Amino acid sequence: MPVIVRPKFLEMEDPPAFKITPNQRKSITDILNTERRIDGRRAHDTRKFQIEFSNNSTIVRLGKTLVSCTNTLTQEKPPEERPSEGRHVITISSPYYGDYAFHTEAINQIRNVIHKTRALDLESLVIKIGELIWCLKSEIVILNND
Repeated sequence: MPVIVRPKFLEMEDPPAFKITPNQRKSITDILNTERRIDGRRAHDTRKFQIEFSNNSTIVRLGKTLVSCTNTLTQEKPPEERPSEGRHVITISSPYYGDYAFHTEAINQIRNVIHKTRALDLESLVIKIGELIWCLKSEIVILNND
């Protein structure tokens, strides 16, 4: 059974205006009528998934979508309000999108997944409480957004 994720804007009293082009409307109608996506997959078929790791970077392929992530570590003084937590900074860039809202929402979703699943424990990035922490920087580049 697929999990349905409800976008935050649907929970708002006055959601932002949703604009759809005639071409997008036709594509959506065609997909609903044929029960096939543009790439030929059925509604619940998944795309091929592949992950390649190296020393400080990862390449992720999901169908024709291609994403690179490079991680670096630096030492710094912790902020006074969080002396016993390290930092994790995520940036996203893409040659295809200048859409700030897309990047912001993607960063928030990635951060939530990492922190809610405890895949990264910020306390483990502390070298000495109140004096020195690790700052993990994850630079994500969307090379092909399909």
